[in-house]
Amino acid sequence: MYRDVFVKSPDLKRDFDLYYKLEYGGFGEYLYKRHLLSREEAADIASAYRKAAAIFRYKYPYSFLESDPGATLFKTLLRQR
Repeated sequence: MYRDVFVKSPDLKRDFDLYYKLEYGGFGEYLYKRHLLSREEAADIASAYRKAAAIFRYKYPYSFLESDPGATLFKTLLRQR
């Protein structure tokens, strides 16, 4: 799960700060134009920009289930409810 979230998923805040800040007018515009999020999604995520240390875009929410440890963890989490 760690690999899927922190290795495969880009840190949008870091990428924006390092590479795209000069190209786009703001973080919301970057999300809308570069990552093709809806305006509502972009505005919602951009509202966390100042407070967040990192903002990851986790593209494949169930990919961790493809491995046995991921499936085991998921089943354990479901039993906790």
